[in-house]
Amino acid sequence: YRFAEARPYLERAALLLPQDPNLLALLARVRGLVGEPQAALVAANRLLTLDPESEDAHHQRMLALRDLGRRDESEDAERRYLYFRRPVELDQELRQRFRALDPGRAQEDALAHTHELRLATAR
Repeated sequence: YRFAEARPYLERAALLLPQDPNLLALLARVRGLVGEPQAALVAANRLLTLDPESEDAHHQRMLALRDLGRRDESEDAERRYLYFRRPVELDQELRQRFRALDPGRAQEDALAHTHELRLATAR
């Protein structure tokens, strides 16, 4: 994977779309993977302000705190991650069962993630 190469584009996108939870989760992950846990923690915390129940945010926060050597905080973050992870696992299990019953309708529950691009007019 080319995380270091992708990072500048993600940073720019985060400036343009600061409220995008998927982008913030990815940014936290990439920052952590390129060895910048403090920056990863900032992105994870920002995501938590948007979505306090975000499983991704709690996971990235846990990893960043662990990398920073903040053991007690990382253990607390891990508990929160596991708490919010369980409903996601249950949801995935239910979706798998639904897809097995009717494979032709397997994608009906998938959300489409879209953005509207608006270009600024020249002054």
